[in-house]
Amino acid sequence: MNVLSLNIRGFGGSCKIRWFKRLCREINSVIVHLQESKCGDSSDAWLELLWGTPDFKFIQKNSVGSAGGMITLWDTNVFEVTAAAEGEYYLAIKGKWKGKQEEMVFVNIYGPHTCAKKVQMWESLDNLISSSDIPLMICRDFSKVRFEDERFNCIFKKTCADKFNSFINTNCLFDLHLSGKKYIRYSDNGVKFAKLDRFLISEKFNHLWLGLNATILDHNLSDHCPIVLRDKIVDFRPKPVKVFNLWLNLPGAEGVICEAWNTNFTGNHPNRIFHNKLKCVKLELKNLNASINGKLDEELKVLAESINSWEKAATHGNLMMMND
Repeated sequence: MNVLSLNIRGFGGSCKIRWFKRLCREINSVIVHLQESKCGDSSDAWLELLWGTPDFKFIQKNSVGSAGGMITLWDTNVFEVTAAAEGEYYLAIKGKWKGKQEEMVFVNIYGPHTCAKKVQMWESLDNLISSSDIPLMICRDFSKVRFEDERFNCIFKKTCADKFNSFINTNCLFDLHLSGKKYIRYSDNGVKFAKLDRFLISEKFNHLWLGLNATILDHNLSDHCPIVLRDKIVDFRPKPVKVFNLWLNLPGAEGVICEAWNTNFTGNHPNRIFHNKLKCVKLELKNLNASINGKLDEELKVLAESINSWEKAATHGNLMMMND
């Protein structure tokens, strides 16, 4: 199971589209929850561009002007949706993971900012949870922390936090530990940090999956880090052989392709030989790209590690020490 959740903060520009597609590819996402999409009615063609294949379906909640908006997408080869619902602050899908008999519910949240409206959201979610007794997972942007140490340089509102904790406890939900980073949301000026996003799961959902693991990934083009939920069961779906169009335009690509294709492979099944030839072509093109563009990738990696070091130091108040 691979569930990606991301407050995308709008799909402005092609850079975010490329970032989102790379995340989905690296994680092998089956279900994706997007918040703050800032989109109106999204066309199937545009969402197919985001997803990368036609094997998907989606539900969405339109933004109000340029604010808000949610989209939930899923891989129809892996997850079969039987029902969907939309609330003021959430999108919910119910269905079956192929290979499992039990139905389950996935809820995509984009919480309001005022305490009074948060209470309304808890009440609507109470009704959703009480109406269904099947495995449940709720995620993402609750716009609220649970404890004071989940904020840095921000005002902690205990009354609102208590109501959030009461909602979690009343509905017997587990707040999955998020590894990788302490905070998820970073202010634009790099001064304020908070853990506003999380995965909440029911006891039945927890028993249904073996070794659930939730991770905070590095943030990039949004003020929120992506979070991903996985289990320890390996997914052995056949992986298609893919290459990037950029590789085909590299100097010497044609010669590399011909040499790789002419490599002899033995086997009893023609399809297996054909598959191995394609894999060989992909590997050689990948190596060619690394030899030409590898320096740029290494520089980007070093810069990303430097940014993460500064963010980690900032969350512990150690920026002055790094300057020294």
